[in-house]
Amino acid sequence: MTSRDNIIALNARAIAADTEYPEHFDLAFAAPDTAQEIAALEALLNIRIPDELRSLYQECGAFRHVHYDESYSQTIALDAVGAVLERLRNPGQRWYSCHAGQGLIDFVYAKWGGRTDLDDILSEATVKVVNDNYTGFGCRYINDDVHDYWYFDRNGMFGNLRFDQDELHYNSWKIESLCDVLPPDDLVFDAAQRRAYVLAEIVSFSEPQDTFPGMTLAQLVDSQFAAIVAALSPRLSKHARQCRTSPAAIDRMLQRALTFYVMYLYLGHNMSKTPSGMIESPHRARSKTMEMAMKQMLEIEQALLRRPGSVGVSSNLLPPDQADGVPVMRMTIEGLEELPVFITATPSQVLCICYLWTEAEIRPERRYEMLEAMMDLNMAIPLSNFGRVGEHYVIFGSLAHDASADSIATDVAMVADNAFEALDVFSEFLK
Repeated sequence: MTSRDNIIALNARAIAADTEYPEHFDLAFAAPDTAQEIAALEALLNIRIPDELRSLYQECGAFRHVHYDESYSQTIALDAVGAVLERLRNPGQRWYSCHAGQGLIDFVYAKWGGRTDLDDILSEATVKVVNDNYTGFGCRYINDDVHDYWYFDRNGMFGNLRFDQDELHYNSWKIESLCDVLPPDDLVFDAAQRRAYVLAEIVSFSEPQDTFPGMTLAQLVDSQFAAIVAALSPRLSKHARQCRTSPAAIDRMLQRALTFYVMYLYLGHNMSKTPSGMIESPHRARSKTMEMAMKQMLEIEQALLRRPGSVGVSSNLLPPDQADGVPVMRMTIEGLEELPVFITATPSQVLCICYLWTEAEIRPERRYEMLEAMMDLNMAIPLSNFGRVGEHYVIFGSLAHDASADSIATDVAMVADNAFEALDVFSEFLK
Protein backbone atom coordinates (compact mmCIF):
# COMPACT_ATOMS: atom_id res chain seq x y z
CA MET A 1 0.00 0.00 0.00
CA THR A 2 1.12 3.56 -0.76
CA SER A 3 0.75 5.35 2.58
CA ARG A 4 0.89 9.06 3.37
CA ASP A 5 4.11 8.53 5.33
CA ASN A 6 5.66 6.76 2.33
CA ILE A 7 4.74 9.61 -0.03
CA ILE A 8 6.09 12.21 2.39
CA ALA A 9 9.37 10.26 2.62
CA LEU A 10 9.64 10.02 -1.17
CA ASN A 11 8.95 13.73 -1.53
CA ALA A 12 11.58 14.54 1.10
CA ARG A 13 14.20 13.18 -1.29
CA ALA A 14 13.02 15.60 -3.98
CA ILE A 15 13.20 18.50 -1.53
CA ALA A 16 16.71 17.48 -0.52
CA ALA A 17 17.78 17.15 -4.17
CA ASP A 18 16.69 20.69 -5.08
CA THR A 19 19.20 22.82 -3.20
CA GLU A 20 18.02 26.03 -4.88
CA TYR A 21 14.21 25.99 -4.70
CA PRO A 22 13.10 23.20 -2.35
CA GLU A 23 9.83 25.05 -1.70
CA HIS A 24 8.75 24.06 -5.22
CA PHE A 25 8.09 20.60 -3.82
CA ASP A 26 5.81 21.55 -0.94
CA LEU A 27 3.18 18.79 -0.84
CA ALA A 28 -0.53 19.00 0.01
CA PHE A 29 -2.96 16.16 0.72
CA ALA A 30 -6.67 16.24 0.06
CA ALA A 31 -9.15 14.94 2.59
CA PRO A 32 -9.68 11.19 2.13
CA ASP A 33 -12.44 10.31 -0.32
CA THR A 34 -15.49 8.42 0.81
CA ALA A 35 -16.68 5.04 -0.44
CA GLN A 36 -19.77 6.79 -1.82
CA GLU A 37 -17.68 9.20 -3.89
CA ILE A 38 -15.59 6.36 -5.30
CA ALA A 39 -18.73 4.38 -6.16
CA ALA A 40 -20.20 7.42 -7.91
CA LEU A 41 -17.05 7.87 -10.02
CA GLU A 42 -17.00 4.19 -10.95
CA ALA A 43 -20.64 4.37 -12.02
CA LEU A 44 -20.08 7.54 -14.03
CA LEU A 45 -17.08 6.11 -15.91
CA ASN A 46 -18.25 2.47 -15.96
CA ILE A 47 -14.97 1.26 -14.50
CA ARG A 48 -13.66 -0.37 -11.35
CA ILE A 49 -10.93 1.53 -9.54
CA PRO A 50 -8.10 -0.86 -8.54
CA ASP A 51 -7.86 -1.74 -4.85
CA GLU A 52 -4.48 -0.02 -4.44
CA LEU A 53 -5.79 3.29 -5.75
CA ARG A 54 -9.03 2.90 -3.82
CA SER A 55 -7.01 2.51 -0.59
CA LEU A 56 -4.93 5.58 -1.42
CA TYR A 57 -8.05 7.68 -2.00
CA GLN A 58 -9.75 6.49 1.20
CA GLU A 59 -6.86 6.16 3.66
CA CYS A 60 -4.17 8.53 2.42
CA GLY A 61 -5.99 11.11 0.34
CA ALA A 62 -4.99 12.39 -3.07
CA PHE A 63 -1.88 14.57 -3.18
CA ARG A 64 -0.19 17.21 -5.28
CA HIS A 65 2.69 19.64 -5.23
CA VAL A 66 1.17 22.99 -4.35
CA HIS A 67 3.05 24.68 -7.22
CA TYR A 68 1.90 22.19 -9.88
CA ASP A 69 -0.63 24.61 -11.36
CA GLU A 70 2.13 27.22 -11.70
CA SER A 71 3.96 24.95 -14.18
CA TYR A 72 6.98 24.22 -12.03
CA SER A 73 9.14 21.47 -13.53
CA GLN A 74 8.99 17.98 -12.00
CA THR A 75 5.81 18.56 -9.97
CA ILE A 76 3.06 15.98 -9.47
CA ALA A 77 -0.73 16.16 -9.24
CA LEU A 78 -3.14 13.37 -8.32
CA ASP A 79 -6.65 14.79 -7.99
CA ALA A 80 -9.15 13.70 -5.35
CA VAL A 81 -12.20 11.73 -6.46
CA GLY A 82 -14.50 14.55 -5.36
CA ALA A 83 -12.63 17.03 -7.57
CA VAL A 84 -12.77 14.65 -10.54
CA LEU A 85 -16.52 14.16 -10.07
CA GLU A 86 -17.04 17.91 -10.00
CA ARG A 87 -15.15 18.39 -13.28
CA LEU A 88 -16.92 15.51 -15.01
CA ARG A 89 -20.35 16.71 -13.94
CA ASN A 90 -19.65 20.34 -14.83
CA PRO A 91 -17.23 20.26 -17.80
CA GLY A 92 -18.13 23.77 -18.93
CA GLN A 93 -16.71 25.25 -15.75
CA ARG A 94 -13.19 24.01 -16.46
CA TRP A 95 -10.69 26.30 -18.16
CA TYR A 96 -9.70 23.48 -20.50
CA SER A 97 -13.40 23.04 -21.33
CA CYS A 98 -13.61 19.89 -23.46
CA HIS A 99 -13.25 16.13 -23.07
CA ALA A 100 -14.87 15.37 -19.75
CA GLY A 101 -13.99 11.67 -19.80
CA GLN A 102 -11.18 10.10 -17.78
CA GLY A 103 -10.24 7.69 -20.59
CA LEU A 104 -6.48 8.06 -21.17
CA ILE A 105 -6.65 10.06 -24.41
CA ASP A 106 -9.45 12.28 -23.09
CA PHE A 107 -7.41 12.74 -19.91
CA VAL A 108 -4.39 13.87 -21.95
CA TYR A 109 -6.56 16.25 -23.97
CA ALA A 110 -8.06 17.78 -20.83
CA LYS A 111 -4.65 18.38 -19.26
CA TRP A 112 -3.45 19.67 -22.63
CA GLY A 113 -5.79 22.64 -22.59
CA GLY A 114 -8.47 20.97 -24.71
CA ARG A 115 -6.25 20.40 -27.75
CA THR A 116 -7.21 17.37 -29.83
CA ASP A 117 -4.28 17.12 -32.23
CA LEU A 118 -4.06 13.34 -32.00
CA ASP A 119 -7.46 13.09 -33.69
CA ASP A 120 -5.69 13.92 -36.95
CA ILE A 121 -3.42 10.87 -36.57
CA LEU A 122 -5.30 8.22 -34.61
CA SER A 123 -8.42 6.54 -35.93
CA GLU A 124 -11.69 6.89 -34.05
CA ALA A 125 -11.55 3.18 -33.31
CA THR A 126 -8.10 3.50 -31.69
CA VAL A 127 -9.21 6.44 -29.56
CA LYS A 128 -12.25 4.50 -28.38
CA VAL A 129 -10.25 1.36 -27.55
CA VAL A 130 -7.70 3.34 -25.52
CA ASN A 131 -10.33 5.37 -23.68
CA ASP A 132 -12.35 2.22 -22.92
CA ASN A 133 -9.37 0.23 -21.61
CA TYR A 134 -7.11 2.80 -19.91
CA THR A 135 -8.14 5.40 -17.33
CA GLY A 136 -5.99 8.45 -16.48
CA PHE A 137 -5.75 9.59 -12.87
CA GLY A 138 -2.48 11.49 -12.23
CA CYS A 139 0.22 13.55 -13.90
CA ARG A 140 3.84 14.68 -13.55
CA TYR A 141 4.70 18.01 -15.16
CA ILE A 142 8.22 17.67 -16.59
CA ASN A 143 8.31 20.83 -18.70
CA ASP A 144 6.00 22.82 -20.96
CA ASP A 145 6.23 20.17 -23.69
CA VAL A 146 6.46 16.92 -21.76
CA HIS A 147 4.19 15.30 -19.18
CA ASP A 148 3.93 11.84 -17.65
CA TYR A 149 0.31 10.65 -17.52
CA TRP A 150 -0.51 7.96 -14.96
CA TYR A 151 -3.20 5.43 -15.80
CA PHE A 152 -4.63 2.04 -14.86
CA ASP A 153 -6.16 -0.64 -17.10
CA ARG A 154 -9.11 -3.00 -16.81
CA ASN A 155 -6.86 -5.58 -15.18
CA GLY A 156 -5.99 -3.27 -12.28
CA MET A 157 -2.42 -2.75 -13.49
CA PHE A 158 -0.75 0.66 -13.65
CA GLY A 159 1.35 2.38 -16.30
CA ASN A 160 2.74 5.74 -17.36
CA LEU A 161 2.41 7.41 -20.76
CA ARG A 162 5.12 10.01 -21.42
CA PHE A 163 3.62 12.54 -23.78
CA ASP A 164 5.58 15.17 -25.69
CA GLN A 165 3.29 17.63 -27.44
CA ASP A 166 5.85 18.17 -30.21
CA GLU A 167 6.18 14.43 -30.95
CA LEU A 168 2.70 13.50 -32.09
CA HIS A 169 3.79 10.61 -34.32
CA TYR A 170 5.91 9.11 -31.55
CA ASN A 171 2.99 9.55 -29.12
CA SER A 172 0.59 7.92 -31.55
CA TRP A 173 2.92 4.94 -31.99
CA LYS A 174 3.00 4.42 -28.24
CA ILE A 175 -0.77 4.75 -27.98
CA GLU A 176 -1.30 2.27 -30.82
CA SER A 177 1.07 -0.10 -28.99
CA LEU A 178 -1.24 0.09 -25.97
CA CYS A 179 -3.98 -1.22 -28.27
CA ASP A 180 -1.73 -3.96 -29.66
CA VAL A 181 -1.20 -5.61 -26.26
CA LEU A 182 -4.93 -6.07 -25.70
CA PRO A 183 -6.50 -9.47 -26.49
CA PRO A 184 -8.66 -9.67 -29.64
CA ASP A 185 -12.38 -9.16 -29.14
CA ASP A 186 -13.15 -12.71 -30.27
CA LEU A 187 -11.18 -14.24 -27.37
CA VAL A 188 -13.24 -14.75 -24.24
CA PHE A 189 -10.95 -14.49 -21.19
CA ASP A 190 -11.54 -14.31 -17.49
CA ALA A 191 -9.68 -11.61 -15.53
CA ALA A 192 -6.60 -13.77 -14.84
CA GLN A 193 -6.30 -14.92 -18.46
CA ARG A 194 -6.69 -11.38 -19.77
CA ARG A 195 -4.00 -10.12 -17.41
CA ALA A 196 -1.63 -12.94 -18.43
CA TYR A 197 -2.25 -12.25 -22.13
CA VAL A 198 -1.44 -8.54 -21.75
CA LEU A 199 1.74 -9.18 -19.78
CA ALA A 200 2.92 -11.72 -22.36
CA GLU A 201 2.31 -9.27 -25.20
CA ILE A 202 4.19 -6.45 -23.45
CA VAL A 203 7.41 -8.48 -23.48
CA SER A 204 7.53 -8.35 -27.29
CA PHE A 205 7.62 -4.54 -27.45
CA SER A 206 10.70 -2.33 -27.39
CA GLU A 207 9.01 0.72 -25.88
CA PRO A 208 10.05 1.54 -22.28
CA GLN A 209 8.21 -0.92 -20.11
CA ASP A 210 6.55 1.67 -17.88
CA THR A 211 4.58 2.80 -20.95
CA PHE A 212 2.59 -0.42 -20.64
CA PRO A 213 0.37 -1.55 -17.77
CA GLY A 214 2.38 -3.86 -15.55
CA MET A 215 3.30 -1.91 -12.43
CA THR A 216 1.67 -1.71 -9.05
CA LEU A 217 0.61 1.73 -7.84
CA ALA A 218 3.47 1.72 -5.33
CA GLN A 219 5.97 0.99 -8.11
CA LEU A 220 4.55 3.77 -10.28
CA VAL A 221 4.68 6.36 -7.50
CA ASP A 222 8.17 5.28 -6.42
CA SER A 223 9.48 5.49 -9.99
CA GLN A 224 8.00 8.96 -10.51
CA PHE A 225 9.57 10.42 -7.38
CA ALA A 226 12.86 8.69 -8.26
CA ALA A 227 12.72 10.38 -11.68
CA ILE A 228 12.30 13.76 -9.97
CA VAL A 229 15.35 13.13 -7.80
CA ALA A 230 17.36 12.00 -10.83
CA ALA A 231 16.44 15.18 -12.71
CA LEU A 232 17.65 17.24 -9.76
CA SER A 233 20.72 15.10 -9.11
CA PRO A 234 23.41 17.10 -7.31
CA ARG A 235 26.04 15.15 -9.26
CA LEU A 236 25.23 17.34 -12.25
CA SER A 237 25.89 21.04 -12.27
CA LYS A 238 23.09 23.60 -12.39
CA HIS A 239 23.94 24.20 -16.04
CA ALA A 240 23.73 20.50 -16.86
CA ARG A 241 20.26 20.26 -15.33
CA GLN A 242 19.11 23.31 -17.30
CA CYS A 243 20.43 21.76 -20.49
CA ARG A 244 18.51 18.58 -19.77
CA THR A 245 15.07 20.01 -18.95
CA SER A 246 13.62 18.49 -22.11
CA PRO A 247 15.08 15.08 -22.98
CA ALA A 248 12.32 14.62 -25.53
CA ALA A 249 13.48 17.71 -27.39
CA ILE A 250 16.94 16.15 -27.68
CA ASP A 251 15.35 12.92 -28.92
CA ARG A 252 13.57 14.96 -31.58
CA MET A 253 16.68 16.80 -32.63
CA LEU A 254 18.62 13.56 -32.91
CA GLN A 255 15.97 11.98 -35.09
CA ARG A 256 15.93 14.96 -37.43
CA ALA A 257 19.67 15.57 -37.54
CA LEU A 258 20.47 11.93 -38.37
CA THR A 259 17.77 11.19 -40.92
CA PHE A 260 20.41 10.47 -43.56
CA TYR A 261 21.80 7.59 -41.47
CA VAL A 262 20.45 4.17 -42.45
CA MET A 263 20.64 1.42 -39.85
CA TYR A 264 22.04 -1.34 -42.07
CA LEU A 265 23.18 -3.18 -38.97
CA TYR A 266 19.58 -4.09 -38.27
CA LEU A 267 17.64 -3.99 -41.52
CA GLY A 268 18.77 -2.91 -44.96
CA HIS A 269 15.46 -1.42 -46.05
CA ASN A 270 12.04 -0.76 -44.58
CA MET A 271 10.46 -2.68 -47.46
CA SER A 272 11.46 -6.31 -47.76
CA LYS A 273 10.20 -9.52 -49.33
CA THR A 274 8.60 -12.41 -47.55
CA PRO A 275 9.64 -16.01 -48.35
CA SER A 276 6.82 -16.13 -50.87
CA GLY A 277 8.22 -13.12 -52.70
CA MET A 278 5.44 -10.76 -51.57
CA ILE A 279 6.41 -7.26 -50.54
CA GLU A 280 5.83 -6.76 -46.82
CA SER A 281 3.79 -3.84 -45.62
CA PRO A 282 5.73 -0.86 -44.22
CA HIS A 283 4.17 -1.53 -40.80
CA ARG A 284 5.42 -5.13 -40.66
CA ALA A 285 8.82 -4.20 -42.06
CA ARG A 286 9.08 -1.45 -39.47
CA SER A 287 8.20 -3.93 -36.75
CA LYS A 288 11.03 -6.19 -37.92
CA THR A 289 13.39 -3.23 -37.88
CA MET A 290 12.44 -2.48 -34.31
CA GLU A 291 12.72 -6.13 -33.25
CA MET A 292 16.20 -6.54 -34.71
CA ALA A 293 17.38 -3.25 -33.25
CA MET A 294 15.90 -4.24 -29.91
CA LYS A 295 17.89 -7.48 -29.92
CA GLN A 296 21.12 -5.58 -30.61
CA MET A 297 20.30 -3.02 -27.92
CA LEU A 298 19.78 -5.70 -25.29
CA GLU A 299 23.15 -7.24 -26.20
CA ILE A 300 24.81 -3.86 -25.66
CA GLU A 301 22.98 -3.39 -22.36
CA GLN A 302 24.15 -6.80 -21.12
CA ALA A 303 27.70 -5.99 -22.21
CA LEU A 304 27.57 -2.78 -20.16
CA LEU A 305 26.41 -4.72 -17.11
CA ARG A 306 29.31 -7.17 -17.50
CA ARG A 307 31.91 -4.40 -17.30
CA PRO A 308 33.99 -4.29 -14.08
CA GLY A 309 32.42 -1.97 -11.52
CA SER A 310 29.23 -1.69 -13.59
CA VAL A 311 26.14 0.02 -12.20
CA GLY A 312 22.54 0.03 -13.36
CA VAL A 313 21.79 0.52 -17.04
CA SER A 314 18.52 1.32 -18.77
CA SER A 315 17.81 1.54 -22.46
CA ASN A 316 15.01 2.14 -24.88
CA LEU A 317 14.51 2.27 -28.60
CA LEU A 318 13.26 5.46 -30.22
CA PRO A 319 11.07 4.58 -33.19
CA PRO A 320 11.45 6.60 -36.38
CA ASP A 321 9.23 9.66 -36.60
CA GLN A 322 8.83 9.14 -40.34
CA ALA A 323 7.84 6.10 -42.37
CA ASP A 324 11.27 5.83 -44.00
CA GLY A 325 13.20 6.72 -40.85
CA VAL A 326 15.27 4.44 -38.64
CA PRO A 327 15.24 3.63 -34.92
CA VAL A 328 17.82 5.08 -32.57
CA MET A 329 19.00 3.48 -29.30
CA ARG A 330 19.17 5.49 -26.09
CA MET A 331 21.36 4.10 -23.29
CA THR A 332 21.35 5.58 -19.77
CA ILE A 333 23.88 4.67 -17.07
CA GLU A 334 22.94 4.93 -13.39
CA GLY A 335 24.29 8.15 -11.90
CA LEU A 336 24.41 9.78 -15.33
CA GLU A 337 20.68 9.71 -16.07
CA GLU A 338 20.70 13.25 -17.46
CA LEU A 339 23.41 12.35 -19.98
CA PRO A 340 21.91 9.60 -22.16
CA VAL A 341 24.01 8.23 -25.01
CA PHE A 342 22.34 7.77 -28.38
CA ILE A 343 23.51 5.04 -30.75
CA THR A 344 22.92 4.95 -34.48
CA ALA A 345 24.77 3.65 -37.53
CA THR A 346 25.71 4.29 -41.14
CA PRO A 347 26.87 1.64 -43.59
CA SER A 348 30.44 2.45 -42.52
CA GLN A 349 30.36 3.23 -38.80
CA VAL A 350 28.49 3.12 -35.49
CA LEU A 351 28.08 6.45 -33.70
CA CYS A 352 27.61 6.97 -29.94
CA ILE A 353 26.51 10.55 -29.23
CA CYS A 354 25.85 12.55 -26.04
CA TYR A 355 24.51 16.10 -26.06
CA LEU A 356 26.24 18.79 -23.98
CA TRP A 357 24.96 22.35 -24.51
CA THR A 358 23.51 24.63 -27.15
CA GLU A 359 24.98 27.59 -29.00
CA ALA A 360 22.66 29.92 -27.07
CA GLU A 361 24.13 28.79 -23.75
CA ILE A 362 27.69 29.86 -24.57
CA ARG A 363 29.02 33.16 -23.22
CA PRO A 364 29.66 35.10 -26.47
CA GLU A 365 32.89 36.68 -25.24
CA ARG A 366 34.33 33.24 -24.38
CA ARG A 367 33.15 31.34 -27.46
CA TYR A 368 36.43 31.45 -29.39
CA GLU A 369 38.37 30.45 -26.29
CA MET A 370 35.99 27.53 -25.74
CA LEU A 371 36.40 26.30 -29.30
CA GLU A 372 40.18 26.47 -28.96
CA ALA A 373 40.00 24.43 -25.77
CA MET A 374 37.76 21.84 -27.42
CA MET A 375 40.20 21.46 -30.30
CA ASP A 376 43.12 21.10 -27.90
CA LEU A 377 41.33 18.45 -25.85
CA ASN A 378 40.10 16.38 -28.80
CA MET A 379 43.39 14.48 -28.97
CA ALA A 380 43.50 13.85 -25.22
CA ILE A 381 39.96 12.61 -24.60
CA PRO A 382 39.95 8.79 -24.60
CA LEU A 383 37.83 7.28 -27.39
CA SER A 384 35.76 10.45 -27.85
CA ASN A 385 35.65 13.69 -29.83
CA PHE A 386 33.78 16.97 -29.63
CA GLY A 387 31.42 17.88 -32.44
CA ARG A 388 28.32 19.87 -33.27
CA VAL A 389 24.90 18.84 -34.59
CA GLY A 390 22.80 21.84 -35.54
CA GLU A 391 22.83 24.19 -32.54
CA HIS A 392 23.94 21.46 -30.12
CA TYR A 393 27.50 20.70 -29.10
CA VAL A 394 28.09 17.00 -28.61
CA ILE A 395 30.69 14.50 -27.56
CA PHE A 396 30.79 11.31 -29.60
CA GLY A 397 32.63 8.10 -30.31
CA SER A 398 32.71 6.09 -33.53
CA LEU A 399 33.35 2.44 -34.26
CA ALA A 400 33.46 0.15 -37.29
CA HIS A 401 30.04 -0.78 -38.67
CA ASP A 402 30.49 -4.41 -37.56
CA ALA A 403 31.66 -3.59 -34.02
CA SER A 404 30.71 -6.12 -31.34
CA ALA A 405 28.26 -5.37 -28.53
CA ASP A 406 31.18 -5.34 -26.06
CA SER A 407 33.05 -2.74 -28.12
CA ILE A 408 29.98 -0.54 -28.42
CA ALA A 409 29.33 -0.89 -24.66
CA THR A 410 32.87 0.31 -23.94
CA ASP A 411 32.33 3.34 -26.15
CA VAL A 412 28.95 4.14 -24.57
CA ALA A 413 30.45 4.10 -21.06
CA MET A 414 33.40 6.22 -22.15
CA VAL A 415 31.22 8.80 -23.93
CA ALA A 416 28.96 9.16 -20.87
CA ASP A 417 31.92 9.61 -18.50
CA ASN A 418 33.62 12.06 -20.84
CA ALA A 419 30.39 14.06 -21.18
CA PHE A 420 30.16 14.41 -17.41
CA GLU A 421 33.76 15.61 -17.23
CA ALA A 422 33.25 18.01 -20.14
CA LEU A 423 30.29 19.72 -18.46
CA ASP A 424 32.50 20.38 -15.46
CA VAL A 425 35.55 21.52 -17.42
CA PHE A 426 33.66 23.85 -19.77
CA SER A 427 31.21 25.33 -17.24
CA GLU A 428 33.25 28.56 -17.13
CA PHE A 429 32.46 29.20 -20.80
CA LEU A 430 28.70 28.83 -20.32
CA LYS A 431 26.07 31.24 -19.10
